[in-house]
Amino acid sequence: MFISSFVRQLFATGTVVAVSWDDSIEISEELAETIRAADALARAEAAFEAPQLDLKAAEWSLQVLAWGCNLLMNRTEVNTNLPIRLAEQEPKGESVREHWSADLGFRFFNSLILRCQQIGPYDSLLQQLIQIGHRWPLSLVGVQADVSQAKLELLLSNNCLRSVLVDRVVESKDEQLAQHPLLAPHIAQAVGAHPNFKQWQTSNSGKLETVAKLKQWF
Repeated sequence: MFISSFVRQLFATGTVVAVSWDDSIEISEELAETIRAADALARAEAAFEAPQLDLKAAEWSLQVLAWGCNLLMNRTEVNTNLPIRLAEQEPKGESVREHWSADLGFRFFNSLILRCQQIGPYDSLLQQLIQIGHRWPLSLVGVQADVSQAKLELLLSNNCLRSVLVDRVVESKDEQLAQHPLLAPHIAQAVGAHPNFKQWQTSNSGKLETVAKLKQWF
């Protein structure tokens, strides 16, 4: 099945082969097991206890990622709106478990957005991806884009998600997010109020998941 092979390759290599998007996808047990394995590794790497897995949120984010990758490669497609089924299934993002779980797919979302930015700042797909990412702040780290303040507050309320967010902001040198009033105190605590982002070092508040460590699981 397309989505299962897409996700397995994504977690194993950090790369994907985009093929024709099928909006009639049915979630298989194979995909669920792949997600559970990735979740187990991610929580083993977390600096604090991670929120519980929300399988539906993880499945949704991975399908959105697959859809976006397909559109990025297939620029003959003029409709860049999120498919109705995916739009209707989007989690509300009102719980930390939804954000933790969606990040299993969306940890790669900023790479998709950055590639899309190379096409042009007014590309319709880029605008759609940023709109989605606005509701899922972890996915926009490094993109230098606005995020939902309410969702950012939710992430910062959880030790695990806060540590992941801080680490990513520091590693990507995302000045816009680092200067956000809600996040700035946590960045300062982790690395000091350093004016030069080039001298920043990844903080010790948590560990970032890496493709190399994902490989041992798949």
